[in-house]
Amino acid sequence: MKSGSAKDRLTIQAGAKKGARSGWNPFGTADVPFQMNTCKVWFLSASDDLSVDKKRSIAKKIDEACNEASGFINSLMISLSGVSLESGTVPADVAAALKFHFKVDAAVPGNQKQFRRIYRTYEKMKLDYAGGMQYVYEVPGINLSFGNPAYVHSLNPQAVHVHKRLLKAYSGRDLAWALVHEQAHYSSRSGWIPMVTVKDRTYFGNDKESTVAYPKLSCDQAVTNADCYVFLAMDLVDPTHSDIVSMHSLISSP
Repeated sequence: MKSGSAKDRLTIQAGAKKGARSGWNPFGTADVPFQMNTCKVWFLSASDDLSVDKKRSIAKKIDEACNEASGFINSLMISLSGVSLESGTVPADVAAALKFHFKVDAAVPGNQKQFRRIYRTYEKMKLDYAGGMQYVYEVPGINLSFGNPAYVHSLNPQAVHVHKRLLKAYSGRDLAWALVHEQAHYSSRSGWIPMVTVKDRTYFGNDKESTVAYPKLSCDQAVTNADCYVFLAMDLVDPTHSDIVSMHSLISSP
């Protein structure tokens, strides 16, 4: 995994040793967060049995994945910057990816509103990464997501919640892409009381159901589906990843 700096600038803030209390915080954790290079990682109080070294190791893994995920989105924004709505100029690879994942032809005036929405979501993802993300690590027995290995709260999300099972299932760039999926949820929040507007309408996996469901999404459905943001980005910045290769082998281009 590419992780920017070989040395993580981990600092365990005052009171972060096992069992310490630092007063109220929004996540109900026992500790103040581990401040990493690109993010803060909080540990719920039920994880008090984890040693400081173990927490440091977990926080470092999340931080490295966050850094790589941020790099994916930065690279994607460079690709999307080649789109000119005024002239109707759209690079061929971007045009193909937009049509495949979002049913959008950015060169057509009637589709430009949807392109702007897609672009703004990615732009917000980039800004949220640059501003420093917060992650909450969860252990078995306290997952509030009804079994999801990662999630964000639908109402006023303040962090991406990462369950132990996610870190066991994914590593390297696969973990980074899993965080991109959650970032699409997190960065879509809008409104006076922020609500997540990008949902999980369908996932894509190597199974018949999702292979059928993903290409059937309408444009309006796709722009509110987290996996569409993942796979368009993967198409343009990580095209050799086995997931996107598999997708193109199973789903015909529109």
